[in-house]
Amino acid sequence: MDNTILPVANSRRSRVSNKESQTIVNGGYQEVYTDMNSTRVHSESNNNGNKEVLNKFLTNEKIISSVADNMSTVLDIAKEIVRIKGSRIETQNTLDIMDKEIDKLQAATDDYVRRVSEDIKTLANRAEVTLELMNNLTNSLKENNMSDDIKALLINAVSSSIDKVWEK
Repeated sequence: MDNTILPVANSRRSRVSNKESQTIVNGGYQEVYTDMNSTRVHSESNNNGNKEVLNKFLTNEKIISSVADNMSTVLDIAKEIVRIKGSRIETQNTLDIMDKEIDKLQAATDDYVRRVSEDIKTLANRAEVTLELMNNLTNSLKENNMSDDIKALLINAVSSSIDKVWEK
């Protein structure tokens, strides 16, 4: 009878004799008997070793599940960031357009105020000229040595002058 030891993957040999070998495999052991005609393998499991492997597997499953959940959360966050950035870009574009419109309105308002100021100055000047003409006319009419015809001509001339001041 030939006694040989069969190798077991990922194992370490603990005891060897001429008739048998005992090898530790994942927390259990395996006895191997060989002869020329057949090979018989007898395994005895260590329940604690199997539980340990199962717990490691379940822990790995939990970790994988947790990573998958986290990846899903990260993906959701990334989508939200993209949406927010898109909204920010749209908002910024809207703000830029509003700024341009505000600048146009400000320029138009400034131009209007400038023209109104000029118009007010012009009106003030015209009113001042009109008052001066009316004062001169009043002073002239107070003199009694003028005939009514001259007074009428003087009133018409002053009225014509006032009309010219206010034409524009």
